[in-house]
Amino acid sequence: MDFSYYRSVGAELLTLHFWKTLKLDQILQECSFSEKEIELAKIVILGRLLSPGSERQTLKWFNEESSLSEFLRIVKPGLKKDVLYRIADRILEQKPGIERRLRDNLKSLHSLIDQVYLYDLTNTYFESSKRNSEICKRGKSKEKRDDCPLVTLALVVDQNGFPVYSRIYSGNQSEPKTLKDILHEIYDDKEDLLDRLARPSVIMDRGIATKENLAYLRK
Repeated sequence: MDFSYYRSVGAELLTLHFWKTLKLDQILQECSFSEKEIELAKIVILGRLLSPGSERQTLKWFNEESSLSEFLRIVKPGLKKDVLYRIADRILEQKPGIERRLRDNLKSLHSLIDQVYLYDLTNTYFESSKRNSEICKRGKSKEKRDDCPLVTLALVVDQNGFPVYSRIYSGNQSEPKTLKDILHEIYDDKEDLLDRLARPSVIMDRGIATKENLAYLRK
C-alpha cells in the first residue's frame, strides 16, 4: 500500500513572495479585513493563480493538493465552500480600495509612470436564467451565446501590461459610453500631482473610438 503524501510548495513560495512584496496583507488590513479574512483571501486569490477554477476547485486544491496551509496561522485544511463564497463577496465589496492601493504599491515598486492606457471590454455568459439579477442582462455575446444573460467586463492596463482599473457592467451596456466613466474613475483616484498631470496615450478598439470619444480625449 502506498502511503505517500504529496503537496505542492514551489509555486506557493513564489506567489507568497510577491504577495509580501506588494504588501497585500497591509492593503487588506487597511480595508478592515481581520487576520482570518486575510488568510481566506490569500487562499481564494492564490488559488485562482495556481489552480484556476471555481470555489469548489479552490477548495479541493487547498484541502488536498497545496502546502499553502503550512504558511497560514489560523486557517487549516477542512474548509467548506461557503466560507470561500463569503470571502469572495467581501473582496468584491472592497475592490475599489484594494485595486487603488495595489496600483499605488506596484507603481512605487517599479517606478512606473503612466504612458499608455490600453482599454478594452468583453462579456461572459451565465447558463442559468438570472431573473432577479440587477446586472445580468441579455445582449450581444462575444462567445455567440445571445440566448444567455451576460455581464460586461472592462479592464485598463498600462504599457507594461499591469492592471490599472477594472469594472463590471451590465450585460447590455453600451461599450462606447463606458470610456468617460472609466477615465474619471482613474483620474479621480490620483493623489500624486505628477499622476494628475500625466496624459497617457489611450489605445482602444474601433467599437469604442467613436467621434464623441475621440473629441473628448482631444479636449
